[in-house]
Amino acid sequence: MRALAPVLVTTILAGTLLGGCGRTLPSVPSVAEAMPPAIALAPPSPTAPLLVPTIGPPRVPTAIPTLVSRTRTPTAQPEPPAIDARIAPRIPLATPTPLGALQAPRPPEGPLPAGDLRWIPVPYRSQFDGNPYEDSDCGPASLSMVLAAFGKTVPAVEVRGLVNQLQGTQGVYDAGTAIENLAEIGRRHGLRPYGLEAPGGGFTVWSLIGLRQAIDAGNPVIPQVWYRGLPDRRQRPYDGDHYIVITGYVGDAFIYNDPVDRDAPGNARVMSAAQLDLAWRNGDFPYAAVAFAGSAERPALAARIIPRP
Repeated sequence: MRALAPVLVTTILAGTLLGGCGRTLPSVPSVAEAMPPAIALAPPSPTAPLLVPTIGPPRVPTAIPTLVSRTRTPTAQPEPPAIDARIAPRIPLATPTPLGALQAPRPPEGPLPAGDLRWIPVPYRSQFDGNPYEDSDCGPASLSMVLAAFGKTVPAVEVRGLVNQLQGTQGVYDAGTAIENLAEIGRRHGLRPYGLEAPGGGFTVWSLIGLRQAIDAGNPVIPQVWYRGLPDRRQRPYDGDHYIVITGYVGDAFIYNDPVDRDAPGNARVMSAAQLDLAWRNGDFPYAAVAFAGSAERPALAARIIPRP
């Protein structure tokens, strides 16, 4: 198993991604214009104005069943749709069932590694809420959890409505969500996403150190991971990418909310650093993630420190 790079940031060059059962991973250069971690992964200033970047073209497949985007073709970026960049409209697609209702955050239970537990109380929401996109809604559900942690109640179906506008995927029920659009929708709701795009192009390569630093700062992180690399998912039929929310760590393990909860509760799951590394480095974009800081009124969440023997 390859260890995580000590440098928090290098540039991922997007490779060719193939549909079907096979997975062609993008190549990752050994070193490419590393930036100082404090600069590359620091959240933007809460007093800085919210900017509206241009949005890329649709980056999701139209025929490949997947939970997240698998096909990304770099082209010139058009202007974003005419949506208020600060107040996102509410676009309900269906009435969520109780299964998709927001659940109160709770710390992990059961046997845990030794050491104090650092944990951000992020509410939980299942992606299975009864809307026709639910099988592909790991991204919208994950962002919905993060928004709720900052006091913004936005159901996953509403996030999906914005995803479809940005990607042109209305009616494409197996379409996933590009991670760039999760960042953009979070921004439109007043959050400050950071750590996604590298200064020289491509995606930032995160490390476990950077992940812990984000948690210490009170900023939850949404990584793009390989679904079968997660605990107890090796034999699952789905073999694509997936989104989860990293909410804390204890010892050498990480705490996360998984929007897939049909096999077991998705709230406050725990996996080892080695397990996270396996899932993260085998995603379509190895070690890609986006962290979220809050607004000027609430720039960060309080990362609770729970003493343990």
